[in-house]
This record gives sequence, structure tokens and C-alpha cells, in this order.
Amino acid sequence: MMQRILAGLALGAFAASAFNPSPTTSLTRQAKSRSPTSRLRSSPDTPDEEEDDAEAARRRYTEMMGGGASGVVNVERAVPRIAKPVPRRDDSRPLGLQDEAVPTDQQPAQELLDLKKAPIFKSAQLEDSEFGFFLLKTYAAIFFVVSLPISLVTYDWQTSLAQALVAANFGTVVLEFFLLLRLYVGWTYVGDRLVKDVGYYEESGWYDGFLSVKPPEIVARDKLLYDYEVEPAIKRVTTFGAAALALMLGSFLLLKVVAPADPYAYLEQDYLQNVLQDDARAAAEQRRVLERGGSAKPTYCDDRYYRAVAGGGGCSQW
Repeated sequence: MMQRILAGLALGAFAASAFNPSPTTSLTRQAKSRSPTSRLRSSPDTPDEEEDDAEAARRRYTEMMGGGASGVVNVERAVPRIAKPVPRRDDSRPLGLQDEAVPTDQQPAQELLDLKKAPIFKSAQLEDSEFGFFLLKTYAAIFFVVSLPISLVTYDWQTSLAQALVAANFGTVVLEFFLLLRLYVGWTYVGDRLVKDVGYYEESGWYDGFLSVKPPEIVARDKLLYDYEVEPAIKRVTTFGAAALALMLGSFLLLKVVAPADPYAYLEQDYLQNVLQDDARAAAEQRRVLERGGSAKPTYCDDRYYRAVAGGGGCSQW
């Protein structure tokens, strides 16, 4: 009987300890439940705890994505942004060959655009009448600023005005012809690069040159540019260049008629020797000097030694 009583007391004590844990055991369980490892490994015991955990996770996700208390998620922050590719070169000029290795300023269409903006070369795209007026203004500027002052140094305007004007005209026409020749070279160079399907380019210098093949659409575009912009300019420059060449030849023949003698022949050594040995040529040279307003006094008259060598003849009147 006593044994049954002791067994019942032991069972009661065990039940009481199971349903009423000691403070030490309770603190240990709370510490374990608060540790991060236990939170990750343990699962909620009740549906209420599951709802609380889901609500807390939703709140943290909303705050992380930029949402406020209303729970609205900022989509711009939620969706990752893709960086835009940085172009290798300036793409502001829509005239490329679709080849990044080709420099922009060496592309044929861009070279045509730069040529049309150049101060002198853009004049080739004017109408025939406007282009002729441009050449006339250029002729006048060269004639009065460059050619006429130089010709007046060679020919005296009081005695040889016709020779001075003809010489100035010849020099001006020559410069006009070379101006048209420069226009022709520039426009034909760009036109040749437009009509070719394969072009030569230099990335930074002659040592890294390469060939680039144009795509079919670029080939068609460049040929249209040549037909409608480059070819008319080349024909216009060629026509006026031929006229300038004819005027240059005519001016040269007229100069030979008006001034057959070389105005600088008296400076050559052979001419001086002939003057010393030929009295007729010496008299002609004296008349030329007098016509130009010079003095006919012999140079040796100013030096006693050379005057004595020359015999002193002709110096008494000076």
C-alpha cells in the first residue's frame, strides 16, 4: 500500500514539472527562440504565428523597395536598370558607314558635308550665273590687290601703262585658273570616294590604315549624293576652268605683243657685257633710263679711279 502511495506522488510531481516549467527552463527556451538560427530553423506552431511572420516579411519587402506605410511598392526601384551602351564615337552626325572603326571625319558623306561648308569649295554648288559673278569678284580682288601693284614695279605707269595692265591681267587669270584647278581636285576627290564601294581609312595615322566595305544601303545613298550634288559641281568647275585656260593663253600672247622684250633683261650679265661693247645698245639703254625718269650720268663718274680707267670721257658735263 505504501509503495502505491509513493508511486502516485512521483507521477504527480512529474506532471506538475511538465506543465509548470521552472524559471531557468523558461529563460533558456526564450533565448533559443530569439536566436537567429532558431528563427531560421524553427517553423511557426500556430496559424496566427504564420500570419504574423508573413505580414512582417511583406512589410520589410515594401520598405526595402521604397514603399511607404501604404504598402505601395516603387516599381522603378524594384525593376533593375540596364545600362545603355556608350557609343565608341560621336554619333551626332547620321552619315556613318555602320563601321565603328571608320573615323567620322573620313566617311565620304561627311567629307562631302564638310566640303559644302568650306568657304571657297561651297561656291562650286552655285548656279552658273552666280558662280561666274563669284569668279568676277575674285578676279577684281586679285587684280587690284596683288597683280597690279606687282606689275607697276616692273613697268612705269607713266610710260608703260598698257604693258602694266596686260601683265596684271595675265597674272590674275593665272591665279584664277589655279583656283578653279583646286576646286576641281577637291570635288573629284570626294566624288571618287562616294562612288567606290570600298574605301581606305586611317584610324589615327598612315601606319594603321585599313579598307572598309560599304553596306548596300550606304552604297546607294552615296551614289545618289554623287549624281545630284557632286557631278553638277564638277561639270561647272570644268567648264569655267576651260574658259580660264583659254583666257590665260590669250593673255600670254597679248603680253608678248605689247611687251616683247624682257623687262628684266638689263640685269643679266650678257646684256651688261653687250652694252659695254656696243655703243648703240649703250645709247638705247641710256634712252630707256631717261624715259623712266632716271639720270644718264655714268656711274664711274662718281669715282676718281674708275673715271681715270674709263678715260674720263663724258663726265665733264655732269
